[in-house]
Amino acid sequence: MFIALGAVIVSTAGTEITWRAMSSENQAFIQQSIGDTAGLVAAHVRSELEHLSSELLSLGESELRVAFLKHRQELAQSGSPMSLLPGIGSIDADPDLLDVSLWSRPPDASGEQALPQRTYFALNARFESKVPDLMTKIQLTENAERTQLQQAFQGHPVVIRHNGIDPQGMVFVEVPLGHGIVSEVLAAHVRLNRLQRALRQENMVHSFLVDARGSLLASTSRGATPAPAEAQLIEQTRDPQRSTIVSDQLRYVDSEGNAHFGGFHRVALGQLSVLATIPDSEARSGLAAIRVRSVVFTLLVFIVSFLVSYGLSLIHI
Repeated sequence: MFIALGAVIVSTAGTEITWRAMSSENQAFIQQSIGDTAGLVAAHVRSELEHLSSELLSLGESELRVAFLKHRQELAQSGSPMSLLPGIGSIDADPDLLDVSLWSRPPDASGEQALPQRTYFALNARFESKVPDLMTKIQLTENAERTQLQQAFQGHPVVIRHNGIDPQGMVFVEVPLGHGIVSEVLAAHVRLNRLQRALRQENMVHSFLVDARGSLLASTSRGATPAPAEAQLIEQTRDPQRSTIVSDQLRYVDSEGNAHFGGFHRVALGQLSVLATIPDSEARSGLAAIRVRSVVFTLLVFIVSFLVSYGLSLIHI
């Protein structure tokens, strides 16, 4: 019996000490968890972007360039404002890849950099039946995309939400061909599904991905537009005072008056940010659940210890 009693005292004391420590610092504990979740999801997103960038670079340096050189003469004779290459196997094999383009910006006669021009592009054969409509949409968005390429020509990969081609939304991915200031950039329109797969629910924490302009790209709730809690957190993280901060945690109130814990982590590729949030009430109820489990564990220790102690007493008798 003394063994059981001692085990209960130790277990109960340990549980109470742990709980009191957590209760006195539960806000810091929750915020740290939010920050860890945002960092973990950011690592998943970065890995997916690195994989996508490698695919595009490999494609641009091999199949696309070879196809362009092979068909250069017939493309020149077609008189088309854009050089549409014939089917490229690697593009056709990716259901999330709409097209890939090569943009070039060689110096003009004065030595200044000219405006970027689309040298050639290839379209996924899955969308062959929609070529006329897609060609029109791509041409209509060309001027807007040209202005978005400036960062990429400075050597920085960029990922921006693009709604002009697919109503469900896509991302315009820009990958510089080289380091530093470059003269060529590979660009692609990619379905949001590609980034959605990089996000996954971590416990009760909800995470989502935004571009440099604060546009929603992917979310664990799979919502098309930011919820009030998401929208408020996006505004908080776009504050100029936080623009140079890689990661941070904060507590905030959304437009409906609900308190939340939030955090963000900048993705070191593509100028994206992963944001994570959890309602204050859910976070605290989660901590309460931990205490209940601790009490249950203490009772189990007591029961097992009592049975062991009782068994030993019978042996001695």
